[in-house]
Amino acid sequence: MDTNDRQTRGAACRSPEEIAALPDAWMTPAEAGAYVGLTPLALNQRRYTGTGPRYAKIGRLIRYRKNELDAWLLGNAEQSA
Repeated sequence: MDTNDRQTRGAACRSPEEIAALPDAWMTPAEAGAYVGLTPLALNQRRYTGTGPRYAKIGRLIRYRKNELDAWLLGNAEQSA
C-alpha cells in the first residue's frame, strides 16, 4: 500500500477535534475531508473541477491548510432570505 492509499483510506488520521485545536495545520485529504465533512473522493472531485479549497501538492502528496479550509467553508456559506 503506498502513501496515497493510506491517505485515501484515512489511516493514522487526527480527529476533527484535534485538527480544530491546531492553529494552522497541514492535513491529508482524509483529515481535511473529516474536518469539512466531505470524503477524500469528494475533495478530489472538487480539486479536479476547481471548486474545492486551495491545496498544496508536494511531489505526489496533496495537503490542505486548516486556514484555507476555513476560508473555503466561509466562502461557500449561504444566507437564508
